[in-house]
Amino acid sequence: MKVGEYLQGKMVFLLLDGVGLILLLCFLLICGVTPAFTVVLYGGIFLFTALYLAVDYLVLKRRLVQLENLLASLPERYLAGEVLPVPAGGVERCYYRVMKSVSASAIDAAETARREKEEYMEYVERWIHELKTPLTTISGYAQLMEENGLGDEELFYNGMEHILQESTRLHRMVVQLLEMQDKDRYVRMESLNITDTLRNVVDSMQMKARRYENALVLDGDGVPHTVRGREDRIRQVLINLIDNAIKYGKPGKEIWIRITEHKEMVQIAVANQGKGMSPEELKHIFEPFYRADKERSREMGSSGLGLAISKKIMEDHGGSIQVKSEPDGYTVFMVSFPEPGAHAGKADRFAASRE
Repeated sequence: MKVGEYLQGKMVFLLLDGVGLILLLCFLLICGVTPAFTVVLYGGIFLFTALYLAVDYLVLKRRLVQLENLLASLPERYLAGEVLPVPAGGVERCYYRVMKSVSASAIDAAETARREKEEYMEYVERWIHELKTPLTTISGYAQLMEENGLGDEELFYNGMEHILQESTRLHRMVVQLLEMQDKDRYVRMESLNITDTLRNVVDSMQMKARRYENALVLDGDGVPHTVRGREDRIRQVLINLIDNAIKYGKPGKEIWIRITEHKEMVQIAVANQGKGMSPEELKHIFEPFYRADKERSREMGSSGLGLAISKKIMEDHGGSIQVKSEPDGYTVFMVSFPEPGAHAGKADRFAASRE
């Protein structure tokens, strides 16, 4: 800060000081004070005023330098987690509290925006990667077939098989993406017998279980259970859970499916014995495109979207999906639906809020 800028800031003080000196001079003249005394008095007043302004300027300049240094070091001190001292002055304390509150809100908003952007970009990058893989395979085999024509019959039929497989996988991923963005899933729920739905799904998947040398065992409390929801969506969740249990279970082991009622919730558990999952894998199991066993999942044509879609469907029905697993042990997936009368149409209210 320059001296001229400081004096401009003290302009009101200097004007009042000048008016006071004029009034004092008039008073001294009326009282008949000698000129010598008046000169000495005014010289002392001017000297005191100049000394006050000089000291005040130096103190203020020093405080401004300290504030500039503080601002310069603020990012490093913030990242280091250092707590900044509260200023001593009353005005500075008030300013400090206001800025601290505003800064905290701004930092929270910025962190949230940054985190959401990173999650979205990661989601997009995963989609690009997943779509690029089958497209690369299709393009590679198409180029080989174009170069060789029908001269290499084995290559031709192998290429056609791979192109068909990758095209099917690509189509399935696009359909699943559309399902995750489907606004029609929020239509009003209907009452359905989930016990019958589960039994039909188990019966329809027994053949696939036998192909993997497994057996599906349905167990229950013998009571028909009713929930509110969309049967096609609920069937999709059950098929996905049982299909995963079949594909990732050990051959020759039974897969247990049990339906019960617990604390006004209808619960369906699917348990298999296999490789299992670690605690770190369980943290990410419901994320889109996440695969605990990446190599085996790709061999089986898994897109890594099934559990993410299942979780969204369960949330749409006012329910939940949970998983417990141990490495080289049992893995249990459990879905819970609120009973129609227990929560006064919780699923309906959830759906209505989305319409």
